[in-house]
Amino acid sequence: MTHIKLRRIVSNGHLHGLRATGLDLEIALEPDALHRETQRRLSTSANAHNQPLVLERGYTNLGQLDHLTLRSPDTTSQQSYQYDALGRMSFRSLEGDPASKVIAYSYDAAGRLIGSQHGDHAHRYSVDAAGNRLESQDNQQALPDNRLTQLNGARYRYDGAGNLIERQQPNGERLTLGYDGANRLVHLTHDSELGYTREATYRYDGLGRRISKTVRHTNGTTATTHYGWDGDRIVREETEKQRTTVVYEPGSFVPMLRIDDTQQGPLVSAYITDALGSPMQLVTPSGQPRWLAEPDDWAAVKNQRAVRNVTQPIRFQGQWHDEESGLYYNRHRYYDPQQGRYISQDPIGLNGGTNLYGYVTNPTGMVDPLGLSGLAGSRPDSRALMGMGGSRASSMNNGIIETCISDVEDWMKVPDYSGAVNARNSVMAVLSKKPGVGFFAQFLEAATIHGVCAHQNNDGSRLNRDTGELIPNFEIWPGPVPEDAHFDHQIGVPGNPRSAVRKVLKDGGAEASKDNGLDVNPYKYTR
Repeated sequence: MTHIKLRRIVSNGHLHGLRATGLDLEIALEPDALHRETQRRLSTSANAHNQPLVLERGYTNLGQLDHLTLRSPDTTSQQSYQYDALGRMSFRSLEGDPASKVIAYSYDAAGRLIGSQHGDHAHRYSVDAAGNRLESQDNQQALPDNRLTQLNGARYRYDGAGNLIERQQPNGERLTLGYDGANRLVHLTHDSELGYTREATYRYDGLGRRISKTVRHTNGTTATTHYGWDGDRIVREETEKQRTTVVYEPGSFVPMLRIDDTQQGPLVSAYITDALGSPMQLVTPSGQPRWLAEPDDWAAVKNQRAVRNVTQPIRFQGQWHDEESGLYYNRHRYYDPQQGRYISQDPIGLNGGTNLYGYVTNPTGMVDPLGLSGLAGSRPDSRALMGMGGSRASSMNNGIIETCISDVEDWMKVPDYSGAVNARNSVMAVLSKKPGVGFFAQFLEAATIHGVCAHQNNDGSRLNRDTGELIPNFEIWPGPVPEDAHFDHQIGVPGNPRSAVRKVLKDGGAEASKDNGLDVNPYKYTR
């Protein structure tokens, strides 16, 4: 295995390129006056004296992607976009590979996608007031707890905690699912309409990230896949036959490069994504396609084509396709593209929306990289989502925020719980430093005494919160500590001036900041 290290090329504090040691590759990024990427050039020794792979981007006056053009010695393709007066995508056109077509989108008064026209093929979606997909607009009966029981001929059953436990198709295909006490999918059986059966088991680390899956087939063969993480992003997938690394756009969930380990050495491919950050092509540095797909409204891609033995599992941002079930693993939950929603309730309850199964209202302009809360915009900052900046806690979902603070006590006992390629980019990395641990130990003791810590029920209800001792929105995050970080480390403080938790936060935070050795000022208090 070749050791690879990516080095950033920075000018005036802004990223202008990447250079890979151990790889024959250099990426040059050309920004505009607003520091948005307008051109990306991938150069290797093979194409350095010829035409490199070039991606060109243009933007509308409102900053939305207007077009993306791929130029290479072997291929040329272009994506173009149009938006309505409310900023919603109304048209997208594709020229060249994978196909040339125009797609039109329509929305209801609430901004929900209700239809699309893909060439000669029209798609219409009927939804109720809660955003649940219906068989037809005439079928408007209420769905208790938004539990969808049938759609397009398929029938669904749930357990007492609201987890989907069975999906039965009209052709006899059946998917049976099992969960652990934390409502995580740990086992499934997929019986196909042809009589083939697949069984899969899933394992997770202490932060709830999936680290492996094992699939057993009818013929007795077994295949295990292992996953490596960088914070909340999957960056490594390993099977007995294939080892793949994914490099994302800096501070993003949008894939940029793929590196496959081969007997001849590392094989580099570039992702060509759409306006939403979903991969549409996977090409070599010379532009030769390895994988192609067309956009789909709720499944991200369709009509895939690939060279032999190449699979591309990334779908919408943060989603990883499981071939054994057709579901997409989405960090905290699993997404069903057939329903356009999740198979279990939102771990953060109503903070993620009024429909606990909902994905996003508009899949042409929103994403949910963590499986918790839909976010408008095509490229949410992964650092903010994982706790590096001053984002609202409702849109930040690392281990501290989404679970009871008492879980930190267990995590602190693990020497290296990140399981990531680059541990310092893990949300929890700072807790491995003694001053931080001491500070949180102080906070944990006071918070436990005063009842701030509680548990999240299996039905998805919110954490219990004691009056006066509430930490608003659970806004506590130490943040990761990358080498070039200069972010405010914010801590929400209870409003009650007599609160013991408030005192520990102020006194403890001030003491911790004196000798923590991090490049930060004393903790900033938001209230």
